[in-house]
Amino acid sequence: TVEGRVAVLSKMIDIAERCEQMHNFQTLMEILVGLSMGPVSRLTETWEQVPKDRRNCFERLQKLIDNRKNYENFRRVLKD
Repeated sequence: TVEGRVAVLSKMIDIAERCEQMHNFQTLMEILVGLSMGPVSRLTETWEQVPKDRRNCFERLQKLIDNRKNYENFRRVLKD
């Protein structure tokens, strides 16, 4: 059901955020890559029902691992 998928997506975003807090970046990247895969990203009706704060968190985490400029954002976090 859509509600079940929304719950799973929200939970995975929560886990990814916790991985960031723990500096477990490998697992963070794996979760985000999985959520960005075609079959998951095409669930537009499901993504629309994910709470806005969770979607914003997902977008923020995606920007963190963005590979532009040789992972500039990620390297900045690692430096701190």
